[in-house]
Amino acid sequence: MSEKVKAVSRKEAAISKQVNQRLKEEAEFKKKRENDLRLSNSSAAMLQTCQQKWFHYKVNKYKPDSDSLRSDALEIGTVFHAMLEYTMHSPTIPKDYFVELLQKYQLSHKKAQIHAMLLKYLLLHKKSGLECIHCEYEIVHPFASGYIDAVMVDPKGLWYIVDLKTAARLSETLLKRLHNDYQLTLYSLFKSEMVKDLKLNKDKFRGVRYRSTTKPTLIRRSTETYVEYVKRCVKQIRSIDVLVPPKELNRKGIMETHKRLYDLSQKLRSGALTPLKNFKACDDYFRPCDYWSRCHGSNFTESPELRMLEV
Repeated sequence: MSEKVKAVSRKEAAISKQVNQRLKEEAEFKKKRENDLRLSNSSAAMLQTCQQKWFHYKVNKYKPDSDSLRSDALEIGTVFHAMLEYTMHSPTIPKDYFVELLQKYQLSHKKAQIHAMLLKYLLLHKKSGLECIHCEYEIVHPFASGYIDAVMVDPKGLWYIVDLKTAARLSETLLKRLHNDYQLTLYSLFKSEMVKDLKLNKDKFRGVRYRSTTKPTLIRRSTETYVEYVKRCVKQIRSIDVLVPPKELNRKGIMETHKRLYDLSQKLRSGALTPLKNFKACDDYFRPCDYWSRCHGSNFTESPELRMLEV
């Protein structure tokens, strides 16, 4: 075996080891979350939407129904975040790591689309003039938990809390109410901890930034090369960065609300309260709840069809 081939083999092994390490850490993180009685933003949202679904997921720890629809949406977001975390939002996209990551998440068929999303986002990041100094900042609090996607600074040392999203489309209503967004507001309450941990200037905090990148819906043409397809997707994708200054954040009562939800979760866990079954999560995002059978008696695909008149 030539030295060149050996070098390629060593590089591939190193990349595979890095990706496997990430997957191992992700599994450990999920296990940690399962045993964490504190309340994250996502758990708080689920609890407010449907206590019964939260109870099935967090307390009973039921497995999703056998006919639960698998969606690539969550995994696409995971790979998108993982790549930005790996590179600290640098303008380069390590091809070998990207390909290995896609294989591990069974998303090789989405390579071009995610590649285009990364390219579009990195154009936005470059235009912002910000530098990422920390990814996945952990919130440590008696009843709140979570990870802030990124902390960024500008050349003057002004710094921001950054939340990253991937979405099918941008919601104009969401953009107009970001000053009341639960997650962004909650995260901003931990700026003092970030000042201490990341050695930032408390007087230079300038707010939270909401970054969202849409997923392309274009189909690759038979005559199109990979590069041509990616470029066409980049043109369709929207990637935005919305700044919400501290004075515009409606922080009043947020921590009290989170504490109230945390207390509710503890009462549900202990059996002091019975979860309210309001059926509000049965068709979230136009797909049946993963625990449909727990509330309706049978899997979604086995539920009886009602008589329907259609014209």
